[in-house]
Amino acid sequence: MTHETIHLELTQIGQRLDTLVAESFGDVSRAQIQTWIKDGLVKDQNGKILSGSLKLKSPMHIVVERPIKKPFEPPKPETRPEGLNIVFEDEHLLVVNKPVGIAVHPGAGRHDGTLVNLLLGHTKLSDIGDQERPGIVHRLDKDTSGLMVVAKTNNVHAKLGEMLKKHDINRIYHAVVWNIPQPRSGTITTQIGRDPKSRQRMAVLQTGGKESITHYAVLKQFHLDVSLVECRLETGRTHQIRVHMAHIGCPLLGEPVYIGRQARRVKKFEKELEDTIKALPGQALHARALSFVHPITQEEMHFEVETPDYLRDLLNKLGG
Repeated sequence: MTHETIHLELTQIGQRLDTLVAESFGDVSRAQIQTWIKDGLVKDQNGKILSGSLKLKSPMHIVVERPIKKPFEPPKPETRPEGLNIVFEDEHLLVVNKPVGIAVHPGAGRHDGTLVNLLLGHTKLSDIGDQERPGIVHRLDKDTSGLMVVAKTNNVHAKLGEMLKKHDINRIYHAVVWNIPQPRSGTITTQIGRDPKSRQRMAVLQTGGKESITHYAVLKQFHLDVSLVECRLETGRTHQIRVHMAHIGCPLLGEPVYIGRQARRVKKFEKELEDTIKALPGQALHARALSFVHPITQEEMHFEVETPDYLRDLLNKLGG
C-alpha cells in the first residue's frame, strides 16, 4: 500500500486531534482516522507520532500519510504442480495439504507464488468474499503447514462458511511447544483481537476481542521442557493457537512473534537446540487432520496427513 503525504494546519485551540483530522477529510470516517493515528500515520512537523486524544494548545502543523490502495489486480493463475498437494477433489471443493513457506493468498507486497495462484492454475474457484482470496474458506499462516478445504463454487463456499461459524468443521493441529502445559489437557477460552501496542500482532484482550476457544492435550513430553501438543480449534481466530499457547506459558518452538515473557526461560534451553531451531522454516505447527460433512453429498469426510519432514526431523532430534 502506498501513501499520499498531506500537510494540515490546525488552529482550533482546545479540540482533539482526531476530531480535527476527521473534519479535514470529509470522505473518511473518524474510526478510520483513529486507525491511521494508531498506525503512526499522523505526525507533527518534526516527525513525532501524535496521539488522537491530544488537545491543541496552540496552532499546529501536522503531516498525515494517507494510505492509498492500489487498483485491485485479480490473482493470476500459476502452473507449478510441485507446490500443490491435493488430498481430495470433486466438482464442489478441494482439500489441500499446504506446504510450509507458502502464503495462502496474495497480500501487501506479495502478488504471486501463493496457494491461491497455484489453485487458479489448476481449477476454477468461488469468487464470493474477498477478491484476493477466491475459494478460501479458512486460512493457515505462511509458515504453518497442513490441511485446508477450498471451495470451487459460490454455493459451496457459502455453506462451508456457515459450517465454520457453527464449528461444524473439525480442525486438529500438532504443535511443538516450550514447557509442559498445566494441566496436561484442557480448554483455553479468551478474547483475541489486535494488540493495541502493535497492530501487526494479535493478543489476548480483557474486552473488545472475539471469543476464542482452543482444546489441547499433551501427546508427548521431551527433555529440555519441550512437549508435543494436539490442539483442536473450536473457533478460528488469526494466530489463535500461537497466541493461546504463548498465553499459557508454552510458546511454539520457532515462534517469531509471541514468545514474549517466556523468552528468558526458553533461552536457558535453546542453546542445545540452536541449530535445529534455526533450521525450522517457522513456528512448529501443522494442521494434521480435517473433518466435516460434505455440504452437497452429505458424506462424512475425514482427512489426515503425515507429519512433514521439517517437523519429523525436529521430533527425532528431541528423541520422539
